[in-house]
Amino acid sequence: MCHIKIKKKAMRKFVLFYLISFSTIICFSQNMELDLSKGKDLSNKKEYNSALYYFNSVIEKDSNYLEAYIERAHAYNMLGDYNKALQDYNYVLTKEPDCSTCYFGIATIYDTWFDDKYRAIENYTKVIDLSIKNKDYDYAGTGYFMRAALKQKLGDKKGYLNDLKKGAELNNDICKTLLEFEKNID
Repeated sequence: MCHIKIKKKAMRKFVLFYLISFSTIICFSQNMELDLSKGKDLSNKKEYNSALYYFNSVIEKDSNYLEAYIERAHAYNMLGDYNKALQDYNYVLTKEPDCSTCYFGIATIYDTWFDDKYRAIENYTKVIDLSIKNKDYDYAGTGYFMRAALKQKLGDKKGYLNDLKKGAELNNDICKTLLEFEKNID
């Protein structure tokens, strides 16, 4: 009889511990999602310094939450802190090498902050290749447009038109419009 009471008591403790642990994990996860959402909302409002607080909060709770690093990198980039942005993008790429979003961010940094069009083109090429591989044709079309714009700035008319054609084939509206404009000029 005594042995059964001990088992029941131990079982109750185990169940209680399990329920508390499970509830804590759910609350913890919901708090991270809420913090990420708040950070994104602030970032969309161009309140990047405030957004960083929430992205940092998520990363402190879970250092493997890659989306928080990507969002934080974007905020850093918009604040002109491109070294921290590159650091976050590169960290994500060590964990997820096929992250086209990171390559897109890196490309914009090389174009905007370093005025290195060639490195930007390399990264937009990765965006295009990965997006096509993942059947994300909208993102690939955007990559073609961005790469075309850089080629135009570099005076590569043939490359510019070729990228516009490829982007238009993927139904990118900007590429279609620019390609139509170029045809009307000739």
